[in-house]
Amino acid sequence: MALTIHLTAAVWALLAGISQLYALKGTRVHKIVGWSWMTAMVAAGIGTLAPGRLIHQWVFG
Repeated sequence: MALTIHLTAAVWALLAGISQLYALKGTRVHKIVGWSWMTAMVAAGIGTLAPGRLIHQWVFG
């Protein structure tokens, strides 16, 4: 579940970041997409910190 949250938020942040580069600065859309990007980055960070079953299973085979 943590991996799904992390990957979804990372893709969301990537798409929001790309669209942010093309949005006109100072507009309502730019502000909404900026907050969306920030929320996605926080969600990706939280998803990274959450413990999961698959962490380090590959280390020793």
